[in-house]
Amino acid sequence: MKAYPSPNFNRQGIKDTDLNLFYPAHLSHLMVDMALVNLKDPGVLADVHRLRGYHNVISRAKRQCLEVAKAETDAEAKLLTVK
Repeated sequence: MKAYPSPNFNRQGIKDTDLNLFYPAHLSHLMVDMALVNLKDPGVLADVHRLRGYHNVISRAKRQCLEVAKAETDAEAKLLTVK
């Protein structure tokens, strides 16, 4: 990557607002983790850890919503067979 003197919001390449690289399921998460450790900045490590934690909470909540919706659909189908 080429370093820029200002934030990269409009140029080609990785944008400063793109956080996908830090998500736990990203294909390059091991390389990202090694690079972060080599920075030796505990604040950056804490921020990435917090971001991943929030991402996991959101993923878990979405999965639970799908499970509840499926349970509701199953219950409604069984209710129809009782009538």
